[in-house]
Formats: sequence, structure tokens, C-alpha cells
Amino acid sequence: MAEAYEGREMGSVVRTAKVYEAAIKKDWEALKKYCEEDNAIMNFPIMTGARSTVLHIAVYSKKVSLVRYLLHLAPSALCELVNERGDTVLHEAAGVGNVEMAKELIGSDKELLKSTNKRGETPLFRAAAFNQTEMVKFLASAAVDKTTHRTRTDGTSILHITVLSKFFDTALELLQWDVTLPNIKDKKGMTCFQLVANMPSAFKSGNPMNILEELLYLCLPDDDNNDDEKHVTSCQEDLEGGCGRSRPCQYFSYSNGRTGLPPIKRLWDIKKQQNRVLRLARILHVADDTWMGTTPGWGKPEKKDERSQAAPSFEPPIISAARNGIIEIVDLILAEYPLATEVVNDREENIFHVAARCRRKEILDRLEGLPPQLLRIGRKINIDGDSILHQAAYQDKHQLRDRPGEALHMQSEIQWFKRLHWAAVPIYTIACWPVTIFLVLQFGLYLNIAWFTVSDLMRSFLRSFIDSGH
Repeated sequence: MAEAYEGREMGSVVRTAKVYEAAIKKDWEALKKYCEEDNAIMNFPIMTGARSTVLHIAVYSKKVSLVRYLLHLAPSALCELVNERGDTVLHEAAGVGNVEMAKELIGSDKELLKSTNKRGETPLFRAAAFNQTEMVKFLASAAVDKTTHRTRTDGTSILHITVLSKFFDTALELLQWDVTLPNIKDKKGMTCFQLVANMPSAFKSGNPMNILEELLYLCLPDDDNNDDEKHVTSCQEDLEGGCGRSRPCQYFSYSNGRTGLPPIKRLWDIKKQQNRVLRLARILHVADDTWMGTTPGWGKPEKKDERSQAAPSFEPPIISAARNGIIEIVDLILAEYPLATEVVNDREENIFHVAARCRRKEILDRLEGLPPQLLRIGRKINIDGDSILHQAAYQDKHQLRDRPGEALHMQSEIQWFKRLHWAAVPIYTIACWPVTIFLVLQFGLYLNIAWFTVSDLMRSFLRSFIDSGH
């Protein structure tokens, strides 16, 4: 049996050698000829590292006509034609985003839509992972069973993979296709909203700009319009309607954003990405319930000896957003759920503790505007017994560096410490007044103790002096 298998394997290598050579030379006519002469070649892997078949090679070529021709020669069960990773030809077409090619493949075998590779990824999952938004739209419209496409073998959902890769336009498309995706958690128990709350660089608050960049940013359009050339053409054709005069800044950005100055294009890309992630956050926070403290692991934190400041795995989004200074998410949550300020992480730290420790002035500005009944949360202590003033006193990587020199740096830290008194003073007022009154009432006793202590010391000194014979 082993000898027969090895002979069959060697025979396949010899038969596919010419096909491989034709593919390397991009001689597609010769490749067609070899496949016509021997249809069985379609079932054998070509000599490539990924052990791809002839149809895989055709998909790589992006030649729709070649794929269409080979489909007439291929076996009916295209799902059986897989490479080393278990990818079908539809997986490869989804990865390159060729919608026309995908239509041809699905037309030949609809079972390709449900096929999964060794990682449990469907073609739709692969298209989302490669940010092929148009392909995602097409495959999502053709998919019947959504359950197959939601997660892969390791528990990562299709929405998680797009958020982790910062493909926010594809993520928005997936949310229109399946509204249950925001509720899915990965193997660490993280929702997509918690992932977004740990991405400060994706938001405007995490991208400081100079004055010129801020001015250009304001001039760029707010809408995420991908059909830029069409917009410019319509403006030029309707000059009598005053299109160019009524929106000069937007016309400037549209006409120059794609082909003009690179800084403007870069800034416009940043703004579009920030608008997308903000739209995504608005959708995710409505479906997210982790602010209620329902995530396993909260409520009964374990006592820890070391004061580790690493973000907990199950940290609520509002705590993560405050830690990272994402004011957009903090505003979203507080506008919808003001009581979310009372949510704590596994170290019993609320938003005040995190803002104080990480020196987030912009977060503290928003907390100062809370109703008086909610300000009591600033008086709470964490699992280590630290108040927000203790948090402000810690000197770690979050030290203020807004002023040059150690003296001015110390001044900034003192000013930050004083600013937090408005929330923490009631703690010390309540806790320290009884102690202060007690000390005042016992002042006479302290004087007597001090006097007797000095008298005893003098007597001891005189006695030792006399005993020495002086």
C-alpha cells in the first residue's frame, strides 16, 4: 500500500510539473491545454509551499476568464480542493476581494459558502479579516446560516477580528448583517466594545495635533464619502448652483485629498477612520451591558499583595476608556448611563481612581460636572485602601510631563494633587475631625508626659554624673 501511494504521489508530481512551469511563466494558454489533456490534474496539488491546486493558482492570477474556463474541467465538489491551510478556492477569492470571481465559484458549488479551513474560518470570515468590504457585502447577502460565520475555532468572532485589525468600515458592514455580533465574547471574555475602549490611537482624543493640523482637520468633511471623484465631478458640472462657493473647504479637501498634498490626504484618512470608529462605538455601547458589572470576575475581587497597575482582563469599558483617556467613549456611556460611574474593576477602582492615577485631566473635567449625589464615588477606596489622593501621589509612567524641568514638573504634580481635593476632602473631614478633637482635648496630658520625660532624663544624667565622682 505504501509503495502504491508513493508511486501515485510521484506520478502526480511529474504530471503537475508542466502546469507549475506554465503558471510561473504566466502562460495561461499552456495551462489550459495541460488541464484539457488531463482533467485529473485538477485534483492534485501543484508544487508550491502551500500545496495549492490549479484553481488556487488561477485565483491568484486574478483572471476571471481563466477561472471560468477551469471550472468546466474541475470536479463538481469544489469543497474538496483545498491547500495546506485547508483554504478552498473561495477562501482565496475572498482574500483578494474579487467579487466577480466569487460569483463564478459560488455558481459552480454553493457549498463553498459554508466551507471552513483548518482554523474554522469561512470565506466570509476570511474576507472580513482581509478588510475586503465589498466582498463581505456580497458573501453576507449570499449566506443563509449566520451561525457558521460568526466565530472560528479559537473563539474569535468575525467582528473581533475586524476590530482588532482596525477595519472599522468592514465592522460597520458586519453589524448591519448580524445585530447579535456585539454580544459575542472571545475566549478571554472580552466584548468588542471593551476592545475599542483600549484603542486610544483610533480616536481623536488619542491623536494630539498642532494648530495647523487642527485647522485642516476642521476644514475636512465630516461625512465618510468614498465616492470622491463623483462628488468633484458633480460640483464642477453644477457651478451655476454655487456648489464650489457654498462649500469651499470641502471642495478643497475632496479634490486634493486623494491626489493632492500627502499631508492633507493623510489627515483626511485619519478623520475618516476616527468617524468610523466613533460610529462603531455608538452602536456597540448600546448593546453592551458590561457597565452593569455583569462580567464574571467582578464583585468579589481577590486580595493582592502587589499593586499591579496592568489593566484587568474584565475591566469595564468606562474604566478602560478613562485609563486610556478616550473621552469620546466616556461621554457616550455617561450620557446614556450616568450610574456607570459607580462601576469598579477587580481592584475596586472606579473612574475617579483611574483618572487620578493616570493624570487624565480631560476625564476629570467631565466628572466635575456630575450631579452632587454621584460625586460620592470619589470618596471610595480600592482594594489596597487607597483613595484618589493616594492614586495621585503615585509616581509612575503616568507622571505629568507638560512642563520642562524637575521643578516645574513637581509644581504640576502638586497642582494635580490639590485639584483632587474637591472629591477627596469629605473623606478626611469625616475621618480626621474626631482624631483632631481628641488630640486637642488631650493636649494637657501630652505636656505632662513631655515634662516628666525631660525631668527623668535630667535626673538620670545627674545621677550618672555624681556616680562618676565628678
